[in-house]
Amino acid sequence: MEWQLSQDGAASRGAWAADGRALYYVDASGRLMVIDVSRGDPVQFGKPRPVAGAPADVANVEAASDGRLVLMVRGTGGSAPPLTLVTGWQAMKGKE
Repeated sequence: MEWQLSQDGAASRGAWAADGRALYYVDASGRLMVIDVSRGDPVQFGKPRPVAGAPADVANVEAASDGRLVLMVRGTGGSAPPLTLVTGWQAMKGKE
């Protein structure tokens, strides 16, 4: 079966909450959205609503096995801070 859950479309595929009671997706404007799901016969879906406190301009959402969400946020177009990779740091411990 297929159900249309959003009138505004989605910019990413959905991610189910670990307990199966919610579906998360990113709408066309980059907002993280959630739809409550009542499992039963028939399955019922709530109205899409923004997730409070989510960052703006989300590109994708994935559900982790522990029930948390992993968000991919688009950059703002500015330059990113430099990344410093330190190798062999275990040998440097205590030599400060």
